[in-house]
Amino acid sequence: MNRPAVDPERIALMGISLGGLLAPRAAAFEHRLAACIANDGLYSFQFGEMGRSFIEGDVAEDLQHVSEGDIEEAVQELMRQDTGVRWAMENGKFTFQANSIFELLEKTEPYTLDGVADKIICPTLVCEAGADHFFSGQPQQLYDALTCPKTYRKFTKEEGAEEHCHFGALQLFNHYVFEWLDQTLPADSK
Repeated sequence: MNRPAVDPERIALMGISLGGLLAPRAAAFEHRLAACIANDGLYSFQFGEMGRSFIEGDVAEDLQHVSEGDIEEAVQELMRQDTGVRWAMENGKFTFQANSIFELLEKTEPYTLDGVADKIICPTLVCEAGADHFFSGQPQQLYDALTCPKTYRKFTKEEGAEEHCHFGALQLFNHYVFEWLDQTLPADSK
């Protein structure tokens, strides 16, 4: 870096929503980063994991043993009943340019930090929204997989910050993140 306003020893990367998986993934392979923030932390964005849970009955462990038609039918029914599921699936198909639910499941299979999270060496802040209806439990799973210096912060309903990525309390979230950065990357660290 040749920009005088940039201290290359104090560069932090923050990922929001899906970025809560992508930023830690980048940090696992870019060791020049001084800090990483996962808001909210994600360990896996595999729609297959979510899709299997939508199908009732005896379902095999991997997608090869579940028919494309069974998945499409089960998820389509859920989409008719639940606007949240409908939005998640339609947004996922748009984002990953998938033409079907099954194609979305296949395209998201590589989106996991399994075997990757332990490669992160920079201090990492993992945030969780207490009522996150998209990725419940994922921040803790990421935090548990980290071997680097790490901090876990759960934002709560009492703070007005319990929704996905803390919408409703972004000022509180930003304040916490900047305090964490001040403590993690002190100005006199050189």
